[in-house]
Amino acid sequence: MRDATSRFLMLRSLFNFGLVVMWPAVLLAANTRPLVDLSTPKEAALSAMRCLEGGTLADIKATVLADDSMYEELEARAVATSAGENCVSAIKTVFGATAADDFAIGHGLGDKRRLDAVMNASAKVNGDSAVLDCGNIPGLNVKLKKVGGQWKMDMTDAQPDPGLAAIYKGASKVWNETALDIIRGKFKKVDEIDPAVSAKMDVAMAALPPTTAPATRPTTKPAVAPAAIQQ
Repeated sequence: MRDATSRFLMLRSLFNFGLVVMWPAVLLAANTRPLVDLSTPKEAALSAMRCLEGGTLADIKATVLADDSMYEELEARAVATSAGENCVSAIKTVFGATAADDFAIGHGLGDKRRLDAVMNASAKVNGDSAVLDCGNIPGLNVKLKKVGGQWKMDMTDAQPDPGLAAIYKGASKVWNETALDIIRGKFKKVDEIDPAVSAKMDVAMAALPPTTAPATRPTTKPAVAPAAIQQ
């Protein structure tokens, strides 16, 4: 189980350091389309972040420039993030807001530090290109490009990580199953949920081909950001 556990820890780390802006749970609340404003670099970056964390593939394509293989990874990550939020919503419904907040923090769900950084960023515009300098998080710089009069996050240089989309899909299944288990009353105490999630993740990650767990990916950087967010 060591490989499966390492994959789960990697996945948790990717969520912890991702561009996290949560949307309503797709199983437990009405789905809300992300607000999109592409009029300025900053608004476009915020729109892209919202779509990357809870939008559909169409929403992501409307706000992010990338190739098809990268879009697949981004879509899978957005679905996984929304699925993770299903658990948070379910816990809030059954066990209360404090328990939900604790679970969300423990699993890196709802961390808005990067969103806040972009909101306070200064934009450096050079023709149809721009970079948001997020000085309050050192090293976080968001690249954007103006296309057809609209600004979009530029991830055209990003290379998808082989197999990462499959990892996110496996995680999505675990989160959604756990959310339903919570609503159906499977857990009598909130402390029972975390071990159940870990066990399910072990099984889901172990079922993936070995190539889906890249050994060289840093565990402290977001999966969606290599080209759009520069170090």
